[in-house]
Amino acid sequence: MNKSDSIAELAKALSKAQGDFGPLVKGSENPFFRSRYSDLATVLDVARGPLAENGLCVVQTTEETDPGFILLETTIIHTSGEWLSGKLKMPVVKSDPQGYGSCITYTKRYALQAILGLASEDDDAESAMQRKKEPEKKSEKKPPPSEPAKKEHPSEPLTVRGIVDEVSVKSGEAKGKPWTRYGVQINGVWYGTFSQTIGDSAESCKGAEVVVSYSTDGQHQTIIELIPVAVNV
Repeated sequence: MNKSDSIAELAKALSKAQGDFGPLVKGSENPFFRSRYSDLATVLDVARGPLAENGLCVVQTTEETDPGFILLETTIIHTSGEWLSGKLKMPVVKSDPQGYGSCITYTKRYALQAILGLASEDDDAESAMQRKKEPEKKSEKKPPPSEPAKKEHPSEPLTVRGIVDEVSVKSGEAKGKPWTRYGVQINGVWYGTFSQTIGDSAESCKGAEVVVSYSTDGQHQTIIELIPVAVNV
């Protein structure tokens, strides 16, 4: 972390702003499986008002770095002139505009949440769904090595870390509305999503390591978030 010689006024203002931050609800929704996640716009909506009311703003800039990586610096600035900043380095697996754009979006969102101390929370429906299904999971036999381990807390999404082996795309129509489903194979296990953003990100991360948050109904693993493994500097 870098900072100005003094951050006394900034610390006081940031403390007040954090007390005014609302809940960071996972408001982006998968309409088929009701999976939710907080996108960058949601993070900005929650933070922008309290920051401005306390004389604070956030600036995010990229810097030149090693080929195939994004280096993002996030800086909090106070009207007194005090500031503090942190850097996050993220690998770009696919060197095209889509790959870089997806990587920058993920990096901006997680860097912003980290520096402001914001954490996503599940909506009530998703939490209830996870609680109801967890006892069913406990009765199952020990999963094979390729399957991800369950989290201890049933109210939280499950996670898995591994290599993106393959990405598939299927389209169709339900009740007169078209749909497109993306299949993502990680460590030999298939996960699905109807989110084009997540599907595009998975395509750009083929052959690379990612961390995936997902929910399950016992038959389908539905992706909530897919995050390339990042390197902090």
